Amino acid sequence: MDILGVLWIDASEVAGAIATALGLLGAVAIAVFYGRKATAQVTGEAYVADGAVLLSARPSVSAVGLFRLKLGDHDAATIRVTEMIHIEGGLRDGRHWDAEAVFGGSFVDGGETLLTTVVFPLGALPAEVVGWRVSFGVTVQRWPSGRQWSWADQVFGPRPTGTLGAGKEDGHGEGIVDD
Repeated sequence: MDILGVLWIDASEVAGAIATALGLLGAVAIAVFYGRKATAQVTGEAYVADGAVLLSARPSVSAVGLFRLKLGDHDAATIRVTEMIHIEGGLRDGRHWDAEAVFGGSFVDGGETLLTTVVFPLGALPAEVVGWRVSFGVTVQRWPSGRQWSWADQVFGPRPTGTLGAGKEDGHGEGIVDD
């Protein structure tokens, strides 16, 4: 083989090694910058049972990236339910209820979704309440920097039109029965 052929093969191998190294560096950069992404979602639905309102909140966290997301034990995942009261000219916030440590130190691996249900006993249903705003927030610590990432969602749950627990003669009703 002539010297030009050898140089051509050497140059091709060097170019391939450089391309591989740049590809690896790019993959590492993507993993570092985008490897711990998530989405947070919440739904909320109110029910009336024996004259009292129960609100069922269903928060979920989905990890989108490559790495596990570790949720803290205390205030890492919180839900707030706030009454929405109709007043002349608009709406205002009323009473609120909080739930902290919703997932209690759990983790979510990449591609997985963590889902739970939290039930809030809200008491009697005041006439001026038109519904409830259900807010959900999640915060995770980044390792090793200690910085935090946060995601949030909120939804409106309208005032229920029926009651739970009615509709069967033995007193063990099912479903919602319109008033």
